[in-house]
Amino acid sequence: MPTTVELVAGILGIVVGVAWAIWPTRMRDLQAKYLYMGMAETNDEQSATEVLIGRITGVVLAALGVVLVLGLVP
Repeated sequence: MPTTVELVAGILGIVVGVAWAIWPTRMRDLQAKYLYMGMAETNDEQSATEVLIGRITGVVLAALGVVLVLGLVP
């Protein structure tokens, strides 16, 4: 049985991971906006490799969220 913190972190991981897998470019822009407080310019195009890495990262994050929600961590 997962704790409340694990459940919340897992759900957040699933939501962000799925969003990152679907929209890797938009999520990268959002990340830059918050990390650099809106002062980052991200108008450059991402290569296909960078988009693929973003999608894989999103799937891994969502999978870790599922593990937390199911309480599979000791």
